Amino acid sequence: MLEPYALGPYAHGAQPSPEIAISQLMSTHPPDMPFRFGTTAFGLARMLRDHGFTVRLVHSSWLGRRREATLAQVTHHAAAGWPVPVCLDDGLLGGRAFEAHWALVHDVQPDHVTLSLARSRQLPLEQFLEAWNCRHLPYTHNHCAVLAERW
Repeated sequence: MLEPYALGPYAHGAQPSPEIAISQLMSTHPPDMPFRFGTTAFGLARMLRDHGFTVRLVHSSWLGRRREATLAQVTHHAAAGWPVPVCLDDGLLGGRAFEAHWALVHDVQPDHVTLSLARSRQLPLEQFLEAWNCRHLPYTHNHCAVLAERW
């Protein structure tokens, strides 16, 4: 999300590998979970705000009651051309159990979701919804998305 604006590790036209870019961002915005196990939606939002983005966090609320409304917000935001960071249960996508990962949603269709920074470029919608639920995380990260814009 920073690269198109030449921000952070991409300043002055730099083209670091994703690993180097993440390492540089972690030096200025370290993981905010206990024991540095990862970055919460709040930490990701803080980093994006520090780089001039307007940010709004959305999630499905208790027991996923607002899942459809949250998916509609993600769909609308991605359709407007803004990649949407979403928290996914990586264990359901071939990774280790109880591990979560931030991916970017680029497009939502009735039958699939197009992603980057994920194990799969496209996921069937039902598989995406199950992984997006992140049942093992606190409710603020169930069907969680970071809606960010920069003008």
